Amino acid sequence: MRQYDKKLAELLKKTSNIINVNGVEMEVKDVPDGHDMHELDPRALCIELKRHKVELERHKNEDGKEDFDLEKERACMGGFNYNLNEKMEIYTKYFEVQTSVGTVPVWKYYPRHGHTDKPALLYVHGGAFLGGSPFTLENQCKLIVERAECVVLNIDYSLAPEHPYPIPCTQIYEVLCYVYEHAKELLVDKNKLAIAGDSAGGNLAAVCALMDRDKGTHYLKAQALLYAKLAFTNHELPGYARDETVFEICEEQKALLPGMLGIGSDEANDGDEKIYVQGRYDVREPYISPAFGEKSGLPPALILLAEYDGLRLEGEFYAMQLQRAKVPVKVIRYNGICHGFFDRLGILPQAEDAVHEIVKMIKNI
Repeated sequence: MRQYDKKLAELLKKTSNIINVNGVEMEVKDVPDGHDMHELDPRALCIELKRHKVELERHKNEDGKEDFDLEKERACMGGFNYNLNEKMEIYTKYFEVQTSVGTVPVWKYYPRHGHTDKPALLYVHGGAFLGGSPFTLENQCKLIVERAECVVLNIDYSLAPEHPYPIPCTQIYEVLCYVYEHAKELLVDKNKLAIAGDSAGGNLAAVCALMDRDKGTHYLKAQALLYAKLAFTNHELPGYARDETVFEICEEQKALLPGMLGIGSDEANDGDEKIYVQGRYDVREPYISPAFGEKSGLPPALILLAEYDGLRLEGEFYAMQLQRAKVPVKVIRYNGICHGFFDRLGILPQAEDAVHEIVKMIKNI
């Protein structure tokens, strides 16, 4: 089911306009039933108002701060969503991959009928490296299977701080190698493999593409990065500047903006580093911050961004880097929404359109 008219998702298939950002053409998709620029989608506004209220409650103690509670943070992650499959019965199979850094659970989603080798998408969930779950993205993965007639492999990688860098990205790459090497039994076409990830998962997907190139395997034929975290520092990346003045929003919604832009800030980067890197490595290493890596020879990229997201700027910068390295890149910005929108399938029409764009990427491999 959907909490919006299906026509809104159909409207989003049409680009509102094309703008130039850092020399890269970017497709901009406006709120399908919106009227004014620089305001939140009404559905996203409801979500943000609730989040803002919760944040205010959390910071009511005397010093405005509270001790970090890992389990509480994990419990708050992920968003409710709906199964939008309509035509195809999707099966699920669980298996485990033994990697050099631990056992990795994987959920395979595939069509009940048609057992010929199909393209495969590896999906990497987000969650700030410390949380998130493949179950939040099950409906999205199943919808991709139906619409692309492919196989999706949803990876339950190990989480920090118990399993810090380089464990998660090593696991993702070794799962990719496993899929390639066991393609026949998985009923996938090893020559049509792609990867996608959101937020921290987008980081791990981008890193996997770097590893795949650096190790000379070249298994990946495409990558989709959804509001990915691509740098752990805002000050040491040549040519990059985090300028929050580019975010425009209507006066009555300005109080929500700091909360939406917090991710990717210096404070957030420090927190992410303590969780994921733990002071053991230089955050400028490309397998930690992909924006620092050489981009030539990477697979074509689809970059999906949200207008009100602190990670939007580094996503736009990464697109510029890819284009300068002559890597084919398609960039889409969804106006009126914020970080994590892909979690809200059936609630935000932009999440359904993101599925549509990923499906197109898979079909073009």
